[in-house]
Amino acid sequence: MIFSTILLLFHMSNANSSLTVMTFNMYHFGAHVNDGLRKIADQISFINPDIVALQLRLYRRPEKDLEALCSLLGEDWSGALNTRGETDSRGVITRHKIIGVYGGYSRGYNVRIQLRDSEQEISVWSLYLHWKDYGPYEARKGNATTLQEILRGEYEDRTLHNIRELLEDPEFVRQLAANSHSQINNSDRTPVIVAGDFNTPSHLDWTEATRHIHFGWTVEWPVTKLLQTAAGMTDSFREVHPDPLAAPGHTWGVYEALVKDRIDFIFYRGPMRPVRSFPFAGTTPVLYPKKHANLIKVLKINEWPSDHYAVVTKFEHRTNEVIETKALSTTATTSISTTAPPTIFFILFFIYHLFLLSISAHFTSHFALVEVGSVHLYATKLTKSEPPKKLSICSMIRSAILLFFLISNANCSLRVMTFNMFHFGKHVENGLRKVADQIKYVNPDVVALQVSGIFEAGDADNLDTLCGLLGEEWSGDQQNRGNINGRGVITRHKIVGYYDGYSRGYNLRIQLRGTEQEISVWSVYLSWKDYGPDAAKKGATVDHIMSQERDDFKGRVHNIRELLGNEEFVKQINNADFTPVIVAGDFNTPSHLDWTNATKHSHFGYIIEWPTTKLLTEQASMTDSFREVHSDPLAIPGSIFLILKNTYWGVPHI
Repeated sequence: MIFSTILLLFHMSNANSSLTVMTFNMYHFGAHVNDGLRKIADQISFINPDIVALQLRLYRRPEKDLEALCSLLGEDWSGALNTRGETDSRGVITRHKIIGVYGGYSRGYNVRIQLRDSEQEISVWSLYLHWKDYGPYEARKGNATTLQEILRGEYEDRTLHNIRELLEDPEFVRQLAANSHSQINNSDRTPVIVAGDFNTPSHLDWTEATRHIHFGWTVEWPVTKLLQTAAGMTDSFREVHPDPLAAPGHTWGVYEALVKDRIDFIFYRGPMRPVRSFPFAGTTPVLYPKKHANLIKVLKINEWPSDHYAVVTKFEHRTNEVIETKALSTTATTSISTTAPPTIFFILFFIYHLFLLSISAHFTSHFALVEVGSVHLYATKLTKSEPPKKLSICSMIRSAILLFFLISNANCSLRVMTFNMFHFGKHVENGLRKVADQIKYVNPDVVALQVSGIFEAGDADNLDTLCGLLGEEWSGDQQNRGNINGRGVITRHKIVGYYDGYSRGYNLRIQLRGTEQEISVWSVYLSWKDYGPDAAKKGATVDHIMSQERDDFKGRVHNIRELLGNEEFVKQINNADFTPVIVAGDFNTPSHLDWTNATKHSHFGYIIEWPTTKLLTEQASMTDSFREVHSDPLAIPGSIFLILKNTYWGVPHI
């Protein structure tokens, strides 16, 4: 809760230029990690921003290290810092020209900047609000019986008082007046940005839809609401991601924390609009020890120097038009002629060695845009069509992947989910009911199931029980080969055929209700033994790693070649222009598109073309839908393998 990083990118000129702004609570200038100042500089250099808003806590020599940080970043960097008392500091560094500073606000610092080779100015306020009596902790304890008890820490001399002081500050009032609503459509106005660690959640997050993940409470947190209503400022992350359940955007905390929440913000007002926003905590795993006694030793080796995520927002400058907040659709919609020929998407969901419970996604007309939680999505598209533009994904414990996709040029959409249920949920209390609850929440049409673990007496009835919990329209079938691991498919539509001739998967053919449209779904669960990334972590040679993948008995390559040579699969692929084919499941291997030269620093120094996914691409003409939407595996790794308690991955989470 105490330390944060926020990153903001936005377009600022009438030309095709851009501006990157980053706000970063650096926690003692990185003193809690080895070579912390260099690691801070590395993180900033990776983002390559133009402006960085800084917050520091409990630090005695900020001016000296600010100068050293600018030196590490390059000769064009300079900055200004304000210290009040002996505990907190706020400041701004930039590669552009500082034309003014203001330190009259007790909980923030303001720097006015003129962009190089431009007359454009920007005002950046770096805030660090009061951190004591954190409201979500009161909600979690279960002792609070009223909202007043939860909100106690917001009042008195705390966060709400802090933001009221800002709203009454004469310089802040002057800047807002210069950027009034009547003038906001003029491109020469000076944008005002308020960014930092607010130490309080957003009034847009603790809603009725998210009550179940917020200890049963709905709370209109007053600080962010006041900044929005009284100052006309907009929360950039929530403008891009209006659904707090699909995209929680947690920034607290990177390490193990009692309560995960979004308490770091970028608010803006001016002639621009956010087009992308996500939290960020570097590109390598952020480690947390199993035993508290090892805390300092383990934290020292981290590359990420804070206990907060960053938040990255990309803005585009708007010229001669009023900025409007546009919420993304949360339902799958299409508007297409029923007589036009089919536009077919072949979807292969790719999940490897992953804990899965729930994923949500949005598909709007022909477009799907993926924002990554910690999920890997693999899909294929064999016919010509507009590429996906928007799909939102977030993950929980053992994950499912959900995709809204266009099946035909009729008014028809289909939700498909793939779910490795880990022994039908036996690792949690009332597991089968919880599995059903997760599926109900997503409300899919088809679910591809994988069941890991040893089958016991009575397990064969679990599929029927699950369908009963979901509702009378649900039915399904599963494959059990031997006594370990199973694959199956359940659906709310009509099952018209099944195929059990592939040892690592099960196939159902489904007819959608009210149509003649059929769809073929393959649920696959490939071999989990000799997991390649584990060997890479131990320093094995690429030849050794590949020999594990290609093992004739337990290798994933052998598994997928068996599918590619399967007579029924080949027949369906050849008929795919009429019947979409979906292959979904747990592949237990990474993608050949991910372990590249650009990402080798986060993959133990290796560059590996993992062969299983490559075979599907080359021999079945399949396309990885996640990588089609997000072609850069460094910016959007989409990692899905999490060690839940002791390791927190530093990749973007939404």
